[in-house]
Amino acid sequence: PEARSPSANADIVLISMNPTAGARSGREQVERLQSQLRDDGYQVQVTTDLVELQQRSVTAMAEGRLRAVVAAGGDGTIARILNETDPGVPLTILPLGTENLLSKYLSIDPGPESVAKLIRQGWTVDLDVGRANGTLFTLMLGCGFDADVVRRLDDARSGHIQHLSYLRPILDAILNYDYPEIRVSMTADGAGE
Repeated sequence: PEARSPSANADIVLISMNPTAGARSGREQVERLQSQLRDDGYQVQVTTDLVELQQRSVTAMAEGRLRAVVAAGGDGTIARILNETDPGVPLTILPLGTENLLSKYLSIDPGPESVAKLIRQGWTVDLDVGRANGTLFTLMLGCGFDADVVRRLDDARSGHIQHLSYLRPILDAILNYDYPEIRVSMTADGAGE
């Protein structure tokens, strides 16, 4: 993909913080990123409200001032933000989740300092995403037993997910999953959603 640099006026950074992602140090890391970006001269706004994030990103994009939207959380956080912002909004990740597969794939080092450096450099590239049942996804799509485990985990979630958080949903799925017939179809142009 071709890399693009931001406009000289792109001085707004929106940080969307998932309050349940990452360990307790997540808020501290967001505050460090916010402080570093402000020291660099950016106008930084932090929100946990996705409707507010969407509205602010539309306004900043229309003004040509949006530098980046930062997903402060894990893979689920970036997926939610991807689905709540308009196409073309520059996104990056402050990895605070359990595995952070997308940030690892994109070689985004964890920590506010490395994310601030990415934002200062400002280069963006377009990436392909998938769509299933009208929802965009960045990494993978699960179905069957795997998806049932994830659903059970999400239903029971009350905070940060750890690797051991999967144990009970896996056991429940082993004991209770019905193994229905699954039919999957896909097309390269999205026509078979």
